[in-house]
Amino acid sequence: VYKFSRRGKLLLTLGEPDKPGTGTGQFDKPTDIGFGPRGEIYISDGYGNSRGMKFDSKGKYLSQWGKPGKGQGEFDTPHAILVDRKGRVVVGDRENDRVQVFDQEGAHLATWPSKLIGPAVIYVDDDDIVYVAEHNGGLVSILTLEGEMLTQWGSLTHRSCHGIWVDSHKDIYVVEPFEGSTGRTVVKFVHKN
Repeated sequence: VYKFSRRGKLLLTLGEPDKPGTGTGQFDKPTDIGFGPRGEIYISDGYGNSRGMKFDSKGKYLSQWGKPGKGQGEFDTPHAILVDRKGRVVVGDRENDRVQVFDQEGAHLATWPSKLIGPAVIYVDDDDIVYVAEHNGGLVSILTLEGEMLTQWGSLTHRSCHGIWVDSHKDIYVVEPFEGSTGRTVVKFVHKN
């Protein structure tokens, strides 16, 4: 994991390039990064290690949590991580088809009881509305910050939704990276009042 200045100067390196592992200073294909209220760095170390990791703002290792599995606090490809306004760490547990919520020390607080299919990327807007791009379902879900499903759309025939962002007009942008009828595109959904 690298931190750069806006001009591209390398400021910080976490992990060791080309040396995957399970140590406190190693990753095995990390998937996302989020930031705590005091600049803490949270990383979903997803493809190889199925864990969350926490560092201070200067890159000092603080803690980790999770292991492979389907139980509470366990992961199968944690693919998204962020810290919400309540200070909770929200993790898209992709292959377990769920979102898990933790405190900043990794203690499990909740599992959202919604019908998600491979949550890959999570975005929370300024109104605390949660947008989820579902990798395995080709779906987009919109939830409350407590995990209540507000709406869901898409199609299982779309192979993947793998990125999501919302602009100031509440228009939604979804990345569909694979080939197919709409693959390798960014799709814009226009918000209507």
